[in-house]
Amino acid sequence: MSDWTSVYSTIGPANGGLDLEMPKTKYFAPDKLKEALATGRITEKTIDEKVEHLLSTFIAFGLLDRVQKLDSIPLDYDRSRRTALDVAREGIVLLKNDGDLLPLKGRTLILGPQRRYNRVGWRQRFGLPVLRSAGRKSAEAAHRQDFPFG
Repeated sequence: MSDWTSVYSTIGPANGGLDLEMPKTKYFAPDKLKEALATGRITEKTIDEKVEHLLSTFIAFGLLDRVQKLDSIPLDYDRSRRTALDVAREGIVLLKNDGDLLPLKGRTLILGPQRRYNRVGWRQRFGLPVLRSAGRKSAEAAHRQDFPFG
């Protein structure tokens, strides 16, 4: 499984052993895989192995034995949202760099296509409003001010 939005091509990752692109398919989309199959850049055996790996995992965890939904937990569960926010806040402590623990000097440059987005949770995946952290505007302002080329 890939890290979130860290796949940037189809052929290399497919032939290199990646089975699942997360959080959604962009380069492992059916049309791209079909094209790679048609041109011989990946084989049907490669696809079969990916399916086998994924299904073996699902079977091992009993995911195909029952519907994977607990009606006792609402889809928009406030307790889960609060827990996720608390965990995220706790994780930010290290970024304060108290006592110069991290080898960071001066400004920190944030790169990559996700630098402008600070989404919290999987809400957008289910068509729910996206929650954004308070730091997004200040990060964007710093980006515009300090790095006009990006």
